Amino acid sequence: MKITLKNILLVALVATFAVTMGVSSAAAEEKKAEFTWRVQTVHAPAETNRLVRPMLDEIEAASGGRIKFELYSSGELMSDDQMLQAVSRGTLDMIDGLAPNEASPVDIASLDGWPPFGWASPVEIHNIYWNRGMKEIYNAAYEELGGIKVVGIKTTDPLHIFSTKPINTYEDFKGLKISTDRIVATPFIEAGAVAVNVPVTEFYLSGQTGIVDALAWCGAKEAYSNSWYEVFPYMLSNRISGCTLTHWIANEKAWNKMPKDLQDLVTMGLKAGGLRAILYYYDDEPKHRKYFKMTTLPEEDWNKIKASQDKRYDEIAKTSERCAKLVQIYRDYNKEVSELGWYRCGDE
Repeated sequence: MKITLKNILLVALVATFAVTMGVSSAAAEEKKAEFTWRVQTVHAPAETNRLVRPMLDEIEAASGGRIKFELYSSGELMSDDQMLQAVSRGTLDMIDGLAPNEASPVDIASLDGWPPFGWASPVEIHNIYWNRGMKEIYNAAYEELGGIKVVGIKTTDPLHIFSTKPINTYEDFKGLKISTDRIVATPFIEAGAVAVNVPVTEFYLSGQTGIVDALAWCGAKEAYSNSWYEVFPYMLSNRISGCTLTHWIANEKAWNKMPKDLQDLVTMGLKAGGLRAILYYYDDEPKHRKYFKMTTLPEEDWNKIKASQDKRYDEIAKTSERCAKLVQIYRDYNKEVSELGWYRCGDE
């Protein structure tokens, strides 16, 4: 190519255009990514990618790219018991957390997440939270910790026990090493079980090596999608909880930096994502039971577990005024729907 004035001007024009477009693209990208949030969920990788990621993707898209979420699964950045402190400090901008795993210091922690026999389905806990006075108690308890904002709730799968050997009677709990938290473990400890809290990322190996004999963490869908069924092939059909309740908690400073319209978009998006979560598990739960050998405790044996938990509720109610109110809300709701003979999703 000859070096002429025309060619020099042409090259200069192309270079100027490229630089201008590059600057414009960078500026547009910078304008779009007004907020980038680091989020960690309590879920293992399978549900992080298949359930939580699409929920956040929809919010990103609806915002026109103004907010972006960097999502991490359980234990990826930090252990679950550090998540609540991390979001309070601002190390994380938001968490999809589960109280029993967070080492939560709130007084209602024993009534959060998956209190045995507290509710029979996702619909029930959403009703209790939004319509029966739980929201005000719940949000106040967490926000008193300082530096955080409760921005939503999410429900997941029903809570069952998966084991390396069959559970057919009350006596089979004796000496059984169950990976779960103290909230769930209490009535089973009374039956002779031993509670061993193993991180989600170590479930498979702990079952393989005999560190634990059973899990009380999820339902059939999640146990299958994470391959835990390979080492815990037995599923006890008796349901401990109708679903697990998790919470979306944001760092207060990060939350307040966002304009009101974006705050509203995030809260509405998370609420809509709650329906996605319900359908995700509701659709797949029955399909995945075929991968397990099902066992069922006789009604008289399961009633012993229920009676033990009811005594535990009496003890929890004495610990604080808030706990007493929340226990009463659960009991009143269960009494109401039982006496009316109201249809309860998941009744067995």
